[in-house]
Amino acid sequence: MRICIVASSRFPVAEPFAGGLEAHTHLLTRRLTARGHEVTLFAAPGSDPALGARELPVRAFASSAAARLDVGATPEEWLREHHAYLGLMLDLAGRGTEFDVVQNSSLHHLPLAMTPLLAVPVVTTLHTPPVGWLESAIAFASPRARFGSHGRRAVAKVLVLGIAGLALWDAGHHAGALLFVVFSALVNGLALLPAVSAVARRF
Repeated sequence: MRICIVASSRFPVAEPFAGGLEAHTHLLTRRLTARGHEVTLFAAPGSDPALGARELPVRAFASSAAARLDVGATPEEWLREHHAYLGLMLDLAGRGTEFDVVQNSSLHHLPLAMTPLLAVPVVTTLHTPPVGWLESAIAFASPRARFGSHGRRAVAKVLVLGIAGLALWDAGHHAGALLFVVFSALVNGLALLPAVSAVARRF
């Protein structure tokens, strides 16, 4: 398959990982490439070249001095992310069916809100509890966009943290992986126990 993976425009997918999202994306990209899939990665410059993935550029942006004088101006970091994801989604819309699927691991709202522009399915991994801007974007997402309900999202978060721990182990950081898994299981497992129980009762 031809898969486009959308990660963070701020952090490269490389060690030392900025967080679980980057560790998860690193492992996912490596495993998909090893299985013979053609993977294209959108992430901050400096991602691991050993992944064997083609990279989509992150468009740089800086607002003008006049725009920054506005007392109500949006912070520059937010504008850089907005510009990067807006450019990406418009680029993907123009590519038609160059990819078979887009796997969105970003925490930004635009890859969700702009799914109606794409000709291919978008599968989103939610690495965070629901936040306002993502919930707003989901309201406008395409019917082709796929993500879980609140209960399934809770189960997915536990699975994602487990995968991130495996990625650390796979990268040779055994002690760090064990600490990460134990900490994640205690903190997130206890916090998500009601939602996980609710999903389990459905089956």
